[in-house]
Amino acid sequence: SLSSILMTTLSPNGLIFIKKKYGKSGEVQVEKQESAGKLTGKKKNEVEKTYKNVGYKIEKFSSKEVILIKNINKYAPDKYVLGIKNGFIAIYKTDRQGNMFIENEKRDITHISTDRLKQEDIKLLTKGDKYFQCNTREEAEARLEDYE
Repeated sequence: SLSSILMTTLSPNGLIFIKKKYGKSGEVQVEKQESAGKLTGKKKNEVEKTYKNVGYKIEKFSSKEVILIKNINKYAPDKYVLGIKNGFIAIYKTDRQGNMFIENEKRDITHISTDRLKQEDIKLLTKGDKYFQCNTREEAEARLEDYE
C-alpha cells in the first residue's frame, strides 16, 4: 500500500547506489556504492530532500537499497566524441568530468564543413548522440568516414 511505502525506512545494512546518467550518450555509470550510514532509518522523502539540492533523484527506494540518479547533459568521461568546432566536424576528448576539449587542433579539427551536412546530422552533432561517443580515437576516426 502507499502508506507502507511512505513509511518504509532504510535499514542499517541497506545499500545506497549513486549513479550518473550522461544525457548526450544515454550512458549510465554507477559512481559509488555505500552502506546506509547516516541515512539509516530515513524515509524516502527525507532521503529525497538530502540529495535534491545536489541534483539527484530517487530511482528506487526500499529498506534494502536506494538508487539515486543524476542526469548530466554531457558525454561520459574519458571518451572520444564527434562534435562541431568553428563550422567543421572535430574529434573531442572528454575529461574526467565529461567536459569536451580538443587535444590537438591540427589533428582533431577535420576539413569536413558543416555546409556539406544534412540539417539532421548537424542537430545530432550539436545535441549529442550515443553514436558519436567512442572509446578510442580510432573508433571516432572511423565514424568520420560517414561524412567524408
